[in-house]
Amino acid sequence: MTWQIVAAVLGAWCVAIGAAAQEQPATAARGGAVARASLVGQLLRSPRWLLGVLVTGIGMILHLTALATAPLSVIQPLGISGLLVAVWVAARWRGHRVGRREILGSIAVSAGLLGLVSSLPQDATAAPHLPDSDLLVLTTIGVPLAVLTLMLGGRLTSRWRAGVLAAVAAVCFGVTAALVRVIAIEVQGDWSALWHWRTAVALVLVSAGGLILQNAYRANHFGLSYALLLVVDPVVAAGIGLVFLHEPLPATAAAAATACLSIAVTGAGVLALAGSATAPIRATPGEVRRTGHSTAPRSPDPTRSHSTPHQKPQDQKLPYQKPQNQKPLRTKEIHHVR
Repeated sequence: MTWQIVAAVLGAWCVAIGAAAQEQPATAARGGAVARASLVGQLLRSPRWLLGVLVTGIGMILHLTALATAPLSVIQPLGISGLLVAVWVAARWRGHRVGRREILGSIAVSAGLLGLVSSLPQDATAAPHLPDSDLLVLTTIGVPLAVLTLMLGGRLTSRWRAGVLAAVAAVCFGVTAALVRVIAIEVQGDWSALWHWRTAVALVLVSAGGLILQNAYRANHFGLSYALLLVVDPVVAAGIGLVFLHEPLPATAAAAATACLSIAVTGAGVLALAGSATAPIRATPGEVRRTGHSTAPRSPDPTRSHSTPHQKPQDQKLPYQKPQNQKPLRTKEIHHVR
């Protein structure tokens, strides 16, 4: 299973670079706190965003190729490795140096993922099967959740919006990964399986998840959004793999303990990296139009330097200054002025 792991890691790095490229155009796009169709039109006119989509697409192809021949519970957690690249790319683009916190977080994530992959069973011979009843359950949860998020997400504050929208997008992507795993196995025996309605559900969820994720980036908390995406996505996908696809758990107590410890170490590393990758808070044009002010720090106003909190500049009374060296006008000069 070596090549599947390599493909999944390379795919995660490509997705991370693509996400970092998409964050700035999504933040600069006009619209409300949660934009819908208009956001897509604006992003399609951004070369940087299109480049990010291309790189993300390459990463998704590598990831789906690995999913076609490897267990979901092994491949999906490897997406967390993309956070290492996202932190490095974000630091380079902002002119920052990678510090001790980023280095320690990277070591923790790498060690945790290595321990997790080594502790999970890597039997790729079992073919997953998802009955229509289980598919209906996943559809009933995923599709309404995505619709409600797009409708009500604009009522949240920027930080909550970044977290909630990223988590919902991760749920959509996690369910989609599980469906793709099933579709890839069944298509190998019969191409007509591609026309099953699970394919339509996967397309709807991945499209909704992509739109929700772009709106999460617009909340100006990229580190929080991307970290939650990388944590919730594998948890949802691995949970579906264990519960619905009946993928095997660690066989021994030692392997189970290693898996739990590896998850804890990985989580600590993700928290460290997420804090360092957080973008500066900037109000989106939609927030400025809705609230009438920006959340960015204001520059000092020289006209208000001596004013009190309750006194406007035009209300200030300047002290009377007596004219100096001014002689009284003579009568002839007064007639001349007239």
